[in-house]
Amino acid sequence: MNSPVSETANFTLNSAAVTVTTSPSGLLVSVDHGAPQAAPINASWVIGSQHTIATSSPQTAPGTIYTFSKWSDNGAISHTVNTPGSPVTYTATFSTQYQLTTAVSPTGSGTVTPGSGGYYAAGIKVNLKAMPSAGYSFKSWTGNVASASSASTTITMSAPEIVTANFT
Repeated sequence: MNSPVSETANFTLNSAAVTVTTSPSGLLVSVDHGAPQAAPINASWVIGSQHTIATSSPQTAPGTIYTFSKWSDNGAISHTVNTPGSPVTYTATFSTQYQLTTAVSPTGSGTVTPGSGGYYAAGIKVNLKAMPSAGYSFKSWTGNVASASSASTTITMSAPEIVTANFT
């Protein structure tokens, strides 16, 4: 009579830690055509397996536009990657533009150039000029300007900005 045989098979899956992220952080990416998620996405992939990483462009937040520039591996906005034998991070880099909102106070007392609502690259200095209407004179700027007391000044775009030219 034969006795039952018990055998145990041990398998080792060789995998690598993979991170799919964005710069700036927290923008949307997807893996293997899944639903877009806020980065980073952390996974463990079998070495040598193929996966699709993707992002979308533009992506927006209030007063901000993010435009895809490149992946760290120079792949297209959506492309296939082979899992290497060691941990890897794939980063989608975006350029950032911020909205400049301009206003005058009191209403009708003058104008501001540039007009309200334009988007400007992060870090750029935008020239501002306040021009009074007849019967008014420039008083000051409200907002994050370089010189609040000068009718011609600049603002550095480091976030969505709101500035008001005040006239008397």
